Amino acid sequence: MDYDLLDVTEKESFLHAFCKRYKHSRKELNKCLTQEETTTAEEIIQFIAQCNDIDILIDLYRYLLSDKFNYLRINNQTSRWQGSNEDGKIVKTSKEWAMIEKSLMLQIANTLLLNSKFSHTLAAERADQLAKSLPFFATKRKETDFQRSSKAYRAFSEGDEKLFENCYYKHFNARHC
Repeated sequence: MDYDLLDVTEKESFLHAFCKRYKHSRKELNKCLTQEETTTAEEIIQFIAQCNDIDILIDLYRYLLSDKFNYLRINNQTSRWQGSNEDGKIVKTSKEWAMIEKSLMLQIANTLLLNSKFSHTLAAERADQLAKSLPFFATKRKETDFQRSSKAYRAFSEGDEKLFENCYYKHFNARHC
């Protein structure tokens, strides 16, 4: 689109189709929302587990950062969990929000692995790219002083497919996804 390969009508049609996809996924997500954090978080995680479109997952992440979902990020003072806020900063957050971000990270990385010829170089490049563009991607969910990135992120970035798969299945199978 940046190189003017499409005429105005094609470009508008393309953008309309993208907006329609995003709107549909948001509508589906909104069906499962309640004002109870744990239930809503589990429903969102189920939704994420079923989505294999990276662009939709990223749009959903941005949508979940809106004020409408602030109740999912409310941090009590004893929380040991961390995640991103609407400004892209890593802050203390609720366990529910941390698990939603973990689900997004795992599903995005898994989709990349399934749709690409896996290599250590590709994994390292994609991990670095995603960590720079999505602040939550490499974040260690539980706050600690000695580790700055999650085990799943390290497995993905180092090309350890077996360890990554273990992290993926452990997370989603625990939720019966």
